Amino acid sequence: MKKIINKILIAAVCMAALSMNSCKKKDAEKADANLLTSATWKVTKVEWHKTDGNWVDLPSGYGEAMDMPVGMSLTLFDSGAYAASYGTNSSGGAGTWQLSSDRKQLTLFTSGGYSETATIATLTSSTLQLSAPLSGNDYDYDEVTGTFTYYDAERVTFIH
Repeated sequence: MKKIINKILIAAVCMAALSMNSCKKKDAEKADANLLTSATWKVTKVEWHKTDGNWVDLPSGYGEAMDMPVGMSLTLFDSGAYAASYGTNSSGGAGTWQLSSDRKQLTLFTSGGYSETATIATLTSSTLQLSAPLSGNDYDYDEVTGTFTYYDAERVTFIH
């Protein structure tokens, strides 16, 4: 009889521990989603990652990264929708957004069927930093020195 009672107690403790862990995970997911939707984010810095390991400001001749130029505003709504604007142009883009289950990636889906997934490098109450690999052979050519600089990733920093 003691063995049965012990097994029941052990099972109850395990179920309680799993339940508490599940609650903590859901609380963390909700906290990150709340940070993302707490205010409008504004792009303040755009950088590209050189293949030598350094982050540099967006090379001249490139106007934007991740389709997010400096000055763009991005609002993520609790409903899962988002809206982007460029200065006074409120029609900068719209669609839906999704946070990955591990809360490390943010995906934006446009109404036209296009999507972009970025890694959340930083998320605080005032800063959001997203990074993503570049999709092609991105390089900058210096005509004075005759050298190429190659890039493999982009990073966009937002504040609010």
